[in-house]
Amino acid sequence: MVRLNIADKVVDGVIERHGKVRARLVEQYKKTKPFRQEPIDPVEMLYHYNQLTPENINELIQVYGRESVNSLIMNMENLKARRMK
Repeated sequence: MVRLNIADKVVDGVIERHGKVRARLVEQYKKTKPFRQEPIDPVEMLYHYNQLTPENINELIQVYGRESVNSLIMNMENLKARRMK
């Protein structure tokens, strides 16, 4: 039987602690404004959304994933529908 190296144990402990700290920070700052970021005007968001090309959307999918991009598209289409009323 092979024993675990002490360095492996230390790294595992650090990774576990990092995960706990990150989860705590996410929970603690869930409803707060992102650090040093100003909210974007909905009109400006719609303008940028309407300028997206299929190539831009494919790039976004590669970087952020299909689920996140679909959520963005749904939010923008809902915002667009509300503004049309």
